Amino acid sequence: MDETAVREKSSYDTSPRKGGERREMDYFLFGGPANVGKTEAIARLAHYLLNRGFQVIQNNVPSIRNPQPDFCVLLEGLNSKKQNKRIIVNSKADEKQNIDDLVIFCQNNPHGIVISSIRSECYSIRDYFLTKIEIGQKDFVMELPMASINPKSKTDFLQMCKWYKDKIDNIANTLLSNHPFYI
Repeated sequence: MDETAVREKSSYDTSPRKGGERREMDYFLFGGPANVGKTEAIARLAHYLLNRGFQVIQNNVPSIRNPQPDFCVLLEGLNSKKQNKRIIVNSKADEKQNIDDLVIFCQNNPHGIVISSIRSECYSIRDYFLTKIEIGQKDFVMELPMASINPKSKTDFLQMCKWYKDKIDNIANTLLSNHPFYI
């Protein structure tokens, strides 16, 4: 399947663009309800990108801790095809003001990729995010669904949490190393 066919299958298409067309955008979203580790996963991914040579252009990436503070940062570096990429990494998308701030940050900072959290289906804030960010028909969207580990399900809860985090990171890094991201 070619790139055009992949882009046209996006189920995230919202209303037509205001003010004319803009170039295609790539989105990688960590989706899920509250308290499933989206912010922490995004912080680990931001540190992974920094370790791969991406540089902070605007704002800062906080150190990894629990609970993880929210952040929004612009990174720039070379992808695996040696092309310069600007990436907005955003962990806060659970309130309207957070989403409005992300939209302004995107408008003020040229970029080709947005990595962000998003609430799962059945949350009205998800629709607000999709409408405000104006994901278009030709944009590429990959969403990694996240869930929680129930501490009552097994006695080895901490081991299960580590396994879950490692798998989320592996999946995210693998997906982002391939088409169309190549990071």
